[in-house]
Amino acid sequence: MRGCHKLGYKVFWQLISIGFLTLSLGLMNLLNGQKSKLADPGIENYCKVRCMASIIPKEATPGCIFMADSGSTQSILTPEEEILNMMKSRDAAIKAVLGRESTSYTKEQKKQLKELINKIIDFEEMSKIALDKYWTSLSKDEKSEFVSAFAELVKRSSIKKLDIFRAVIEYKEIKVDDDSAFVHTVAFYKRTKTNVDYRFHRKNNKWFVTDFLIDEVSTAQSYKRSFRKIIRKYGFKGLMERLKKKLREDMD
Repeated sequence: MRGCHKLGYKVFWQLISIGFLTLSLGLMNLLNGQKSKLADPGIENYCKVRCMASIIPKEATPGCIFMADSGSTQSILTPEEEILNMMKSRDAAIKAVLGRESTSYTKEQKKQLKELINKIIDFEEMSKIALDKYWTSLSKDEKSEFVSAFAELVKRSSIKKLDIFRAVIEYKEIKVDDDSAFVHTVAFYKRTKTNVDYRFHRKNNKWFVTDFLIDEVSTAQSYKRSFRKIIRKYGFKGLMERLKKKLREDMD
């Protein structure tokens, strides 16, 4: 029985796609006409953010940026520090709005949480990965329509299991290679340790997430397999019909 609970938590983490992280398996089941049977395991403890300082290299690396601090002086941030600060600030901001357990949220607070959770995701880039070869065959309008629907589904799903964002996060490693980065974190949730990794790319001088890996399972690749199956059977039009249907059924 304990093994079943542990597996349930692993699958639950896959729903949060982005450290967001709450859609993958549930959305894929719904797109294929199935209902998700996952139960909400709940959260026992209000958690605090932790960070391992050892992941930041002492020497500056190429691509450093200038950022003004609270005073009049300026400091140089390495790409690693820039990414770490962004992730820590996002996590702290989410937890600040979440408040304590069993908190009820207004429509405005849900809107704020939706923005905080998902603003680091480049939905266009994730859409390209998810649609793979089918992306290039789409018109400009079709691409825009898909990205909009896909992003909205992810955003709505991300605020359905808000307690998951109370998890304790340890930032283990940040690797930067030019305009790409890989971040390895460990999330501690209800006594379960889960590896949650992020792939970033730099776009317009900012870092954005393009994929999440939960225990080395890629979220974008999971979407790719699901969408490919639907497109092969029903075409791109059939995929869009399913996405739009899910949006209608899942009105805020």
